[in-house]
Amino acid sequence: MSVATRYSKSLWSYNPIPRGCILYLPFFAMRLGATIKSIDPDGRTLTVTGATSGIDGAFFDGTNDSISHPTFLDVIPASDELTFWAWIKPTGGTGTARTIINKRNIGTEDRISFEVRADEKVRFATEGGDAGFKNVDSAALNPSTGTFFYIAGVYKAGVANRVYVNTAEVSGDTADTVLDGTAEDFTIGEHGTGSQDYTGYIRELGVLDRAITKAESDYIYYKTLSGR
Repeated sequence: MSVATRYSKSLWSYNPIPRGCILYLPFFAMRLGATIKSIDPDGRTLTVTGATSGIDGAFFDGTNDSISHPTFLDVIPASDELTFWAWIKPTGGTGTARTIINKRNIGTEDRISFEVRADEKVRFATEGGDAGFKNVDSAALNPSTGTFFYIAGVYKAGVANRVYVNTAEVSGDTADTVLDGTAEDFTIGEHGTGSQDYTGYIRELGVLDRAITKAESDYIYYKTLSGR
C-alpha cells in the first residue's frame, strides 16, 4: 500500500481505547458548527473559528481558522506526561511554519507546540520555566502536501521529547517541567498569537495524559489506518 493511499479511521471504534484519553476529536465524523463537543469521558466543548467540515475532516484555510478551548491543559497532569496525536493532510502553506497544536501557560514560558516547520519537518516542542524550547524534529514530510500522515508528540518531564511520523520515531531534547497557567487557550490550527496558521485537513486528533511507548504509537497508527 503506497503512502498516497493512506486514510485514517476512528480509533474510538476499537477496544481497548488507549488508557488516559483526555481529548478525542474524530473530525471526519463531526459536523463543525460554532462549537463541537469532544468524544471522550470529559466531553469538552470547543469553539470553532472558521474551520469547516470536509470530506477529509476539519479543514483549515491557512488564514485565520482555529478550534480552541479556554482551559484545557491549564493544569498539566500530575504525572508531567502528555501525548498528542493526529492524522493530518497538509494542502498548502509550504515553506512556512504551520501550527497543529499550541498551548502557552505562563507569559512567554511553559509552552507546548506541535507544528509543521518551513522545512516540512514535524516539530514537537515544550518549554518549562524560562529554559527555552526543547525540540524534536522528524524527517521532512514527503510529499509535503496532499497526503495523510499520522503524527504524534510525546512529553515526559526529565526525558527526551519524542516525535512520530507514521511509525518512524525520533528522540530530541530533554524536556523541562511545563508548569500550570492560563496565558493562552489550547488551540488547534493556529498559533496563540493568531499566526502560523495551518493549511489543510486534520482528520482525527487525540490527547493522552501519559507518555506512550513506540509500541502504543504504532498501535494507534495501525488501528486508525485503512487503505484503498
